[in-house]
Amino acid sequence: MALAGEILENKVTGEKIQWLKTSQDTEGQYLQYDWHIAPQSQRLLRHFHSYQTETIEVKEGALTVDCGGTLHLLTSGDSLTIEKGQLHQWWNHGDEPVQAVVTVEPALNTETQIEQLFGLCNDGQVTFDAGLPYLQQIVLSEAYDLKVAGLPEKTNSLTYRLLTSFASMLGYKKYYPKYSGERRKVEITRTYAPKQAS
Repeated sequence: MALAGEILENKVTGEKIQWLKTSQDTEGQYLQYDWHIAPQSQRLLRHFHSYQTETIEVKEGALTVDCGGTLHLLTSGDSLTIEKGQLHQWWNHGDEPVQAVVTVEPALNTETQIEQLFGLCNDGQVTFDAGLPYLQQIVLSEAYDLKVAGLPEKTNSLTYRLLTSFASMLGYKKYYPKYSGERRKVEITRTYAPKQAS
């Protein structure tokens, strides 16, 4: 279970997050976290959410977001709300780190989804060259509100059911206990230290 103040790091994407408000804190209404992105970093998967909105408020640095095919350059003080169903992807191609606050509404099981993705990346199951294995994408997409571009659109379709069954036979899972249980805490350096709320 995610706890406010807990820190997770993704060594592949250069992300580091700290939970500010968890789904338990807000009774599922929203999830909020402090988000740090290293220079020359980007998200691996272009995706959308069917049931959630995502608001990014940049505090430091410059973040580029492709939202529905439109590029947005967000700098300190800028915010962007990504609506349900909008394909999006982000990157930080600058030489300075980005710090932002992200709010996801409603929270659903996003905390677990992030823990699982970060864990897969840190375990070497995901690389920039190979990306996230297709069948792993299928399984995660069914379990969480994370629809990756290029996957079958309807999770209740026969194609999707066949793919998830095949993925399960090969050992792909929607939930790996070691990624959402006790984790090694990562200390944020002074460069990435979140600002205190005013």
